[in-house]
Amino acid sequence: MQETNRPELERVEIHRRTIEMTGYRLADGLFEIEATLVDTKPFNTILPLAQDVVPAGDAIHDLSLTLTFNEDMVVTAVRTRALATPYRVCRSAGEGLQTLVGLSMSKGWNSEVRHRLARSENCTHFVGLLAPMATTAFQAIGAVKGFRALETDENGRPRKLDSCYAYAGNREIVQRAWPEFFTGQGSKVSSSTKIG
Repeated sequence: MQETNRPELERVEIHRRTIEMTGYRLADGLFEIEATLVDTKPFNTILPLAQDVVPAGDAIHDLSLTLTFNEDMVVTAVRTRALATPYRVCRSAGEGLQTLVGLSMSKGWNSEVRHRLARSENCTHFVGLLAPMATTAFQAIGAVKGFRALETDENGRPRKLDSCYAYAGNREIVQRAWPEFFTGQGSKVSSSTKIG
C-alpha cells in the first residue's frame, strides 16, 4: 500500500546490506543452500572499539554460510566463511553453527535454531540467515521433487490450504483448485455458517 499523505523526501544512502541465497543440487544426491551477506557504507566508517577505519564502499561484513542437506531436509554439513568482519575475533564465530548438523529444516526449525544457538556463542548475522535459508531450501528442493501444492494430508485436506496469503481459504486460488474448501463469499461453507 502506498502512502499518499506523505510528500516525497530526498533520500541519502547511509547503509547497504546485500543478501543473496542460491540453491544447488550436488552430484552425490545432496543439496546445498549458500547465503552471502555483505554490509557496506558509502562513507569511511570508524568501527566502534576496534578503532579501525573501513573505507567507503569496502565491506564491513562479508559473510558466507552454506548448509548441505538431504532430500528429507536434514542438515548434513555446515560451512562458514568470513572475508570481512568488524573485529578479528568474529572470524571464528561460525564454529558454533556445527550444532545444526542433524537438524531438520522442516517444521520447528526456527525455534530449534533459537534453542541451540546462544547469542553470545554465535554471530547474529549468521543466525539471522538461517530462517530464510530454510524457506529457500524448500523452494530449491521443490524444483527437483516437483510442485507439491496439490498434496493432501491424511484427512484429504490440501497441505497448502491457509499456509500463506495466496492459499487462504477465501482466495480465488483455493476456489479454483479446491472449491470444497473455499470459504469466501458465495461458498457453500460461508453460506452454511450464516445466521438467519
